[in-house]
Amino acid sequence: MKIEMNRIIVPFAVTRLALLVVGWLAVHVLASGLTLQKGNLVYHRPGPAALEIWARWDAEWYLLIAERGYGADDAFVGLPVAYQRGDDTGFFPLYPGLIRALSATGLTPLAAGVLVSNLALLLALWLLRDLARRQFGDDVADRAVWILLAFPTSFFFSAVYAESVMLASLLGAVWMARAGKPLAAGGLGALCALSRPTGILVLLPLCVELMGTPRPDEPREPLGRRLRRLAAAVLPPCVALLAYMLYCRDRFGSLAPFLLRQERWRGSTTGPWRAFVRYFEAPQIHGAHHSTIDFVCALLLVLSIPWLFRKLRASDAVYATAAILLPLGSTLWSFSRFAAAVYPVPLLLALWTRTSERRFAAVLGIMLPLSGLLMALYAAWWWVG
Repeated sequence: MKIEMNRIIVPFAVTRLALLVVGWLAVHVLASGLTLQKGNLVYHRPGPAALEIWARWDAEWYLLIAERGYGADDAFVGLPVAYQRGDDTGFFPLYPGLIRALSATGLTPLAAGVLVSNLALLLALWLLRDLARRQFGDDVADRAVWILLAFPTSFFFSAVYAESVMLASLLGAVWMARAGKPLAAGGLGALCALSRPTGILVLLPLCVELMGTPRPDEPREPLGRRLRRLAAAVLPPCVALLAYMLYCRDRFGSLAPFLLRQERWRGSTTGPWRAFVRYFEAPQIHGAHHSTIDFVCALLLVLSIPWLFRKLRASDAVYATAAILLPLGSTLWSFSRFAAAVYPVPLLLALWTRTSERRFAAVLGIMLPLSGLLMALYAAWWWVG
């Protein structure tokens, strides 16, 4: 167990320390992006630089909700950005709830947010490594951990964002489903559904795992028993999301104001080609809908889909396909951040590099410098996802 934890702690410590140093240097060397990108919500009280660099952009919303709950409209009244009542519902309640709970111990909300994110990241790494180890062995498991942490936008897992909480609850639900514990899988699935708007996609791997064809050496369960197991896993996430929607209706008069917010900011959703069409209208290095960075990331992940089905379990491939294609139905906006939490992609890259140290070194050699660059821009208030 100690050796296994070291295989998680070491890459975690190396990559997070490197990002911390890069972010700290960036705020002292680079001009603040707020000088040009004015009008966004800036709510939180500044803290020590080691914490401050992890709270930018959407982090402000999570900290606002953690401290004041939903509906604190006065925080953004008068800002040039056209925020509307109910916009904060797009930031689901699990993560700010955890920040508020930890703040009760005396920590500032900023410190609590950073701590929650990194603890969730450590849990997600352990779950990812264990799932990979059971299926592919230690070598692939170790590589998957490094690749996830080296991903160019992996700094969001340590920032005051909900990505690491969603990833940990998602992987936990899958882990429990494979362990034959549908009730526990459903409970963790409910947490996933309350972590981010796309958290409800946890239903896909749960359904495939619990209703899929068993291995040849396993007896096939009667259909009735399989359906009961499936219901135990899928009902909690559905009930959790419904409860949040009912709260939204009571608080804001709409069952799903978060969907209206998404449509207003990201545009209406059609097919997964929509994001690429919008990109070619006005390509640029980076921007909301026309980012070449997000375009390249999206193209690579779309091209990986056939290999996901060839190399990984059906549940992993189905989840990854949905998580890749769903946001592309509207825009490339923030796609590279969403991609960081598509856990089957590090598994696929780990498999691809298993027989070649050069491939593995090349993957890390490309990802790590990009991760440092994007971390520097993020810390200096330049929007990157």
